Amino acid sequence: AAQQAATFQRLSRGRLLLNVVTGGDAAEQRRFGDWLDHDRRYERTGEFIAVMRGAWSGEPFDFHGEHYEVAGATTSKPPEPVPDIFFGGASPAAELVEAFAGPLFDEISVGDDGGARWWGYRSKARR
Repeated sequence: AAQQAATFQRLSRGRLLLNVVTGGDAAEQRRFGDWLDHDRRYERTGEFIAVMRGAWSGEPFDFHGEHYEVAGATTSKPPEPVPDIFFGGASPAAELVEAFAGPLFDEISVGDDGGARWWGYRSKARR
């Protein structure tokens, strides 16, 4: 995914925006072979983003997590500029993704009907 995104960023002359989707309904996730529960899916998402950003760094990147393990991950050419990553979620597990993987752009629903939405920059990450 990191190499594909870096290549697309180069071919599109810097116009790539990534939307990372963790998953929704547990039954739907299981239909496609994903048996992790809600919070574990968000843990995996945080690791995925961390590995992707590490591979984009231009230096070999090592990572050992619960869901991913890479040694010397890199792309043939780092993306320039590094694409913005959009991510949705408002649960405590979703907020931890940013704390682990770094600042993300997100879409947050406001109100019980979910009708009103706004795009904002998440700023709860603590490193």
